[in-house]
Amino acid sequence: MSTAKLNIPMGAGGPPPLSKRMFDKYDKDASGKIDKAEFRGLVFDLGHALTAHELDMAVKALADSSGQIPYPAFAKWWSDKDRFAKLKLDETQERIFQEAIRYFKYFDKDLSGTIDKEEAVALHADLAKNNLTKFSLKDFMTDLDSNSDGVISFAEYVDWLVRKSIMPVKVL
Repeated sequence: MSTAKLNIPMGAGGPPPLSKRMFDKYDKDASGKIDKAEFRGLVFDLGHALTAHELDMAVKALADSSGQIPYPAFAKWWSDKDRFAKLKLDETQERIFQEAIRYFKYFDKDLSGTIDKEEAVALHADLAKNNLTKFSLKDFMTDLDSNSDGVISFAEYVDWLVRKSIMPVKVL
């Protein structure tokens, strides 16, 4: 009987930690970061189907300014024994998220899935009336329209709510 030799790079400290092996497995494009689709695949393959809202919030909590998850943030999340439970929105967070959806849809009069400049006038006025923004309309649009395409997507709106601490995000 022959013994097959495993070709595992051992290096000075042995094989990489499980977190690094999982990260590398799901970093399909070898970018050094896991994007939203890659993260969705990882959690799903491990038996944790997240709702779209939970996935959005999890990625926002773990991602860097590029919107992708770097290994250090992933490793910190992975080291928590309750890592998957922390991805689920609790009842209060889900309620706030549903309210954000309804609010966004109310101002998206043409149901395009975005808020254009004309629709943003009403959104801005309502937020200013409720003391949720002090920005001028122009500065408000610049602040929300992070990709400068002239419209506010729902993702940009949620990002703004989180940045302004209007909608809490879980700290993972």
